[in-house]
Amino acid sequence: MAISPEQIADATLRIIVSQGLDVVSIRTVAKAINVAPRTVQYHMGTRDELLAKAFRHSIDRQVRRVAALTNKQDLLPALASRLRELLPIGPDQRIDAAAWIIFGAASSTRPSLTDMYMDELRTFQARLTAFYEQVARAGRLADNLDATQAARLTTALVNGLAVDYLNAPAPQKIDADLESGLRLIIRS
Repeated sequence: MAISPEQIADATLRIIVSQGLDVVSIRTVAKAINVAPRTVQYHMGTRDELLAKAFRHSIDRQVRRVAALTNKQDLLPALASRLRELLPIGPDQRIDAAAWIIFGAASSTRPSLTDMYMDELRTFQARLTAFYEQVARAGRLADNLDATQAARLTTALVNGLAVDYLNAPAPQKIDADLESGLRLIIRS
């Protein structure tokens, strides 16, 4: 049976989300997908490389989901629909949101994860800052905020909602909470 690096990354993410980062090893991932450890090592390298590739895979999935949205809505609904894809609203989104939280927490104590996580965080905030610069030019950014502050607040909003709703039985209010938070940043 041929196995792809994406399948290995998916299995790694499932293990991280269900059992924790410390459980991940070449062997545990190999066992989860019924392949020899050498197969996982061949495609993914060391444990640190396996973790990095799994994280990159999760980020790439999120970017693809957001890029697939082509709505021509007003600023706030357009941003909300994109940010919604980063929240635990479905099975893939739940895994990716949990991975983001887990890798973020782990990056504070594991130097092998710090640069990778911080690079992704900076990329996310740079994209938000560019968006909020457009919002400011349109005269719709909340008073006393600049684009950089708006990006940090949005990051905090998304991270907080992800944590709050990650294990909620049904994320019914997540959309309303997201839009309410964004309305504090973007004026109508």
